[in-house]
Amino acid sequence: MKVKREELPSPFNDPSGLRSRFHLVRGREGPWLFDERSMELVPLDDHGVVRALEEAMKGTAPAVSSGETEYLAELGRFLDEAPALSPPVYHTRSRVSNLKLALSSRCPSDCAYCFRDRSQTAPAPLGVGMAALDAMVRDHGADARLIVVSYNLTSEPLADIPALKELHERRLALERETGKAINIYVCTSGTIRSSEALELLETVLRGNRLGLSIDGPREVHDRFRRDAAGRGTWQDARAMIDWARSRGIGVEAQAVLTRAFPRPLRVLESLLDLGVHSATIKPVRCGFAESFTTTDLPTLRDAYDEYFERVDEALRNGNKRFFEAVKHDFPLRPLWKFVLRTRAEGRCFWGSSHVVVDAQGRYWPCDSVVGRDEFLCGTVKDGIDWNAFHRDVSWRVRDGCPGCWARGLCGGTCYVNGLELGGDHLEIDPFECGLSLYFTDKCLELAANIAASGVDPRDLGPVLLRY
Repeated sequence: MKVKREELPSPFNDPSGLRSRFHLVRGREGPWLFDERSMELVPLDDHGVVRALEEAMKGTAPAVSSGETEYLAELGRFLDEAPALSPPVYHTRSRVSNLKLALSSRCPSDCAYCFRDRSQTAPAPLGVGMAALDAMVRDHGADARLIVVSYNLTSEPLADIPALKELHERRLALERETGKAINIYVCTSGTIRSSEALELLETVLRGNRLGLSIDGPREVHDRFRRDAAGRGTWQDARAMIDWARSRGIGVEAQAVLTRAFPRPLRVLESLLDLGVHSATIKPVRCGFAESFTTTDLPTLRDAYDEYFERVDEALRNGNKRFFEAVKHDFPLRPLWKFVLRTRAEGRCFWGSSHVVVDAQGRYWPCDSVVGRDEFLCGTVKDGIDWNAFHRDVSWRVRDGCPGCWARGLCGGTCYVNGLELGGDHLEIDPFECGLSLYFTDKCLELAANIAASGVDPRDLGPVLLRY
């Protein structure tokens, strides 16, 4: 029989509400319904119900039987009674736990898409990193059990050995005084491998993993990652991997994906062949000649279909090595949110748990906006300006996001891309938005496939959280 849309049981009588709350997921064994409100996946065994939901979401009057109507009502009651997740408090004044140091731009590499301020060629100033770490441990990061210091953003960290050594020594003293654990994360290009640099690097890492900038196969990497003389730096990165492996140090590859080689799985496979422990592959930022646009979305979706098939295969076959290698990768962020039931408030750590310090001891929410006065949020000397630091950049204040079903698993697009595209950090990047919707759908599909095998996908939580 024909049932008018307004006669469908709550909450299915509001097409607008349907589109912002529910999403149909095409699992391998059949369709599922994702409910953004409860963060639940529910199997839909009745294909008539799937059809009815699809028609309702389009705003047309679905033809449903009385049995299907009863099923819809039961499903609606179940989801409404599921425990709602309260969004996290946006202002986390005492939980800043990651200090990012952007103290210089000294680097022997000349990567085509690098965003660093190339005018800051002086060595990293001594004392700034120490003072920033002191403030982190004793003030705004006082409640954090583990503090991570990322050294040195926008530069080659091994180009400023005195500053890195000073930071390490201060770290040791603060650990003795406070009992806190302080890790120093280093991401290098591998272009500096003097015995002094490598000895200090091994001491600083203390068995933790080494970040390495490498874009995959040699011909891909060397196209955009070159030194000042125009020579590719792939061989340097490869030599650093070999050194790290000889010391029992795991390597986390940080790769950039461009239109010149839009094949993420091929990049990933080449990195694993080199012996890296894990990899993160991110599309290059806006403003570069080989940046992606919405016209590239079909090509990238096809490429990532292959990528997600490999991830799905690894989960089905218990291939822990492969999944451990990709679990931190950019496309799998929505899977983390779903598994851990952590609703995204924003796109990244801007204005939350991470703070950036520059060479003048000034605080910023992101290393890409250092020097832009409108984003200044205090100094090491005077403390963090919490009102400036915690300005609301959540999806709630961005056009289009509040009515999107993926908002709690996505959080919006890159603020820096917004600045590049429209001069406003809240501007939505249409390319990243389209790609994020695709990633979110594919991650829910992974979760549905796990659930269809009789395993709770949230059992992945300990695996994801294991470093």
